[in-house]
Amino acid sequence: MRSEQIDFFMSCAACLNFSLAAKYHFVSVSTLSRSINSLEEELGFKLFNRGYHGHELTEAGKGFFEACAASRLEYEYFLLKWTKRSSERVKIGCKPYDGVYECIIKLLYEISSENPSVKIGMHIIPESKMLSSLEDGILDYVVIEKNAEMDCEYVYPFLRAGEREFVLCSKHPIDDDMLSKISMFIR
Repeated sequence: MRSEQIDFFMSCAACLNFSLAAKYHFVSVSTLSRSINSLEEELGFKLFNRGYHGHELTEAGKGFFEACAASRLEYEYFLLKWTKRSSERVKIGCKPYDGVYECIIKLLYEISSENPSVKIGMHIIPESKMLSSLEDGILDYVVIEKNAEMDCEYVYPFLRAGEREFVLCSKHPIDDDMLSKISMFIR
């Protein structure tokens, strides 16, 4: 089992859309699908029920996703904490919000593809560590659901999904150039 297979599986499981997951990883759908098939063969069980109108996780797939997510959250947090900072890459933290995670990935993908100079690293980390990661400078921004208990110095509208509203939080103001690039995509 390769880490790339887990990355592909986690993206597919989070958004249930192989095409979108493939775009996010800059690979073809067939490459991603072969990787998932290989992972299923290695595990000895199906992770997805594949259908003409989309994919859904099997019960085993749901269990595998939960197990991977728990260890992946801690792994991502550890890497973010100890990896050297790069001024060329913007680090955004998010959790897999039910029903809108696909929109968040798509929005970030659009921002980075429309603006190649903006390199965005999206990191799924535990919600309990999001704001402290911001405070410690591990992340540049976090995407969180807007509520009255937010403790961020700077809050920018990011995404509306039905009745739910998500904001981009930062410890420092977003420069005008970046804000204009992000605001082009606010839904």
